[in-house]
Order: sequence, then structure tokens, then C-alpha cells
Amino acid sequence: FKRQLPTQVGQFCMPIHNIERDYFLRETASCLYFSRKYTMAAKLYIAAHNITPTTQTSICTGDALLYSGQFDGAAKNYREAYETSPDESNGAEASLKIWLTAWVAGFYEKNALSGTAILSNRSVWLSVIDQALIEENYETALAAALTESFRVDDDEGLWADAMSFAFNTGDSQLMLGTFSSAIWRCGYEVYALFRKNLSNAGVPSDGLEMFDQLADGLHEIRPSTHTGGVTKRIIGLSHFDSIHEVTKKDE
Repeated sequence: FKRQLPTQVGQFCMPIHNIERDYFLRETASCLYFSRKYTMAAKLYIAAHNITPTTQTSICTGDALLYSGQFDGAAKNYREAYETSPDESNGAEASLKIWLTAWVAGFYEKNALSGTAILSNRSVWLSVIDQALIEENYETALAAALTESFRVDDDEGLWADAMSFAFNTGDSQLMLGTFSSAIWRCGYEVYALFRKNLSNAGVPSDGLEMFDQLADGLHEIRPSTHTGGVTKRIIGLSHFDSIHEVTKKDE
């Protein structure tokens, strides 16, 4: 990687050897992760973390280890992330993933499972969710939903379901971790779906307002995302009822 790009490639000319090694390792690990090459992704994340330890890299390392079936290693990295997190969002996600890893490890033991194929099998986790809902076992439904949601990352519908399952567990820590993770990835769009579920379930207005405030607080610490010059905003009487696309020239 010491070769250089041509001296003129538009305005983005940059010698490859100027790319920081830890950045290169993290980006390559990310590509491997979303290609389901979890074991190799974990090795690169670990190498990047050894160069520049960060909370986010600890979480990413834990993710790759989780989906490669290395549950003890995943839990260790999530605990490190939780203990060193500089902000509530990463801390809440790390705490949630500590719980999820223990659940997945227990699920494997209870069902005498081996290998890692099931961890990436969407149909398996959707089936677990369906059975759990029949039994009104919302913790199991939540864990199954999170196992798939964290893997694919941006499935708004499944994240909204996970938020509903977390709400039904009545566990404040599971709710905070799930809400934070969902809104971090999908913004107000996922909260709008969840809020609709609450409204349909007859949750009173004061209860909705409480969740609105929580969503606002979590969204404030989320990085702004602009795609194609379009900013997505939630507008309406409650500010969460609809999505309206506003181009930059209209702002």
C-alpha cells in the first residue's frame, strides 16, 4: 500500500500511504463484516483497536466476535466499551449487547446448537420472535429481534418492533439501550413507526410525550445525516407523525 495514486484524480488526489493504518483496518473490517466474513473482520478490528483503542472499535470488535460465535470474546469487548464509554449512547448500546450476548450464548446451550450459520439466518430469528409473542415472552422476542437488527443494522421495521418488545419487557435498561441503538441508526423515522404502535395500543398522550422527550434527547446526540442534498424532517402536530423531505434550497 505504498504505491501512490496518479498525481491528479480530480480534487481527491491522495497518496495511499497517507491513510492511517488503524483507519484502513477498521474500514476493511467493516466491509468484511457486512459481507458476513465475521472471523476475519474480528481479526482486523482487534488489530485496529490495538493501534488506537476506542469505545466504538471495542463495540465493533464485539459485534464481529458475536456473529463468529466467540461469545466470551464478544462479551469482554462489550464490557470494555461499557466501562470506557465517553457518552450515554455508546454506553447504553454496550450494556444492551452484554445482555444480548449472554442471551445468545444461553440460547445455544439450551438448544444444543453449534456452528455460526444460525446467527445470520433471518428466518430463524423471525420464527423465534413469532413463537415468543405467542407465549408473551417479550425478552426472548427482543433478543431475537436485536440479533438480526444489529447484524443488518438499518432495518427500520425490525428496529421499531424491537423498541415495542423492549417497551413490553418493562425493563428500563433494555428500553434505553434499544431506543438509543435504534434511533442512532435510523433516526426519527424508526421512532415514528414505534410511536404509531404505541398510539394504536392506546397509550395515553402523557405517556407518548414522555417517549417523545426521550427520542428528542437521543436524537440530539446522533450525528446529522444528509443524503443526496436532502434533509429528512419529522413534522406534524406531535413532530413524529410524518416524514417530509426538504431540499437544501427550501431550508
